Amino acid sequence: MPWKPWQVHLFSLLTISFLAVVFLLTLIPYAVRTFFSPPLRGYGGVRFELLYYLTVALIPIALWLVPAFVRHLAHAAYSVHKSIFGRSGFYIRYLTQTPLRFRTTVLMSLGPFGLDLLAIVEVEHFFGGLSTGSRGFYISPVLLLLAGIVTALIPGAWIINELGLRLLNPKTGEITRASAVYDGYLGPLSTLALLVSFITTLESANYSYEAAVFALGVWALRLFPPLLAAVTIYRLYIEPKVLPSLESWCDRENIPVKNDLSTTLETIRPSPS
Repeated sequence: MPWKPWQVHLFSLLTISFLAVVFLLTLIPYAVRTFFSPPLRGYGGVRFELLYYLTVALIPIALWLVPAFVRHLAHAAYSVHKSIFGRSGFYIRYLTQTPLRFRTTVLMSLGPFGLDLLAIVEVEHFFGGLSTGSRGFYISPVLLLLAGIVTALIPGAWIINELGLRLLNPKTGEITRASAVYDGYLGPLSTLALLVSFITTLESANYSYEAAVFALGVWALRLFPPLLAAVTIYRLYIEPKVLPSLESWCDRENIPVKNDLSTTLETIRPSPS
């Protein structure tokens, strides 16, 4: 009997969270004692894991449970795209079936993870928290609150992708996804660039590259599971609740649904010679 999407998400999320705790209790303390001299401080144990879930995961979920907040995020993402790219074109909705896969949820979680981690380390570095003497890279609840707020603002780009918004530009003959510009900032490649920035920022704060890469791995174990939990709840529960009202909003904005776009494109395909 095949598993339902919510069962796959729940089992995978619990497995990832369990493995992260096991690594933080076993592998990380061993690596700190074995490979670094003097041993790094602040990387052992799971004393603050509940705090990460209460801030990085619970704050976005609490905001997303307000339907008006999520709708305003979608409206803002659409308005920004229209003001910059959509002045000489018009929008349609081309609906595609997107299965609710866990690997897609993981990829969606990478963007918030990279942004949160970079925001935290930049603020810590700005206020001198990453000094050579501390070496622990402690994160205050205020910075975790910042990470939760940053995460809460991202679904606007996800929603306009689920709505299937496409921009048609008659002057250039282009059809582009409205969410494509946001994918450039929230996709895997952008996340990789943000994580490299995390390493270089720590290196500028007198961390060695080895210690910076190790710190990145540790904070991936600490921050990614709560982020994944938030995105999982968003995809399984929150997004299905707000999409119907946003579809009605698209109708009021005169954004029509075009289900036969592929058929229309087939009519202009060049015939073989």
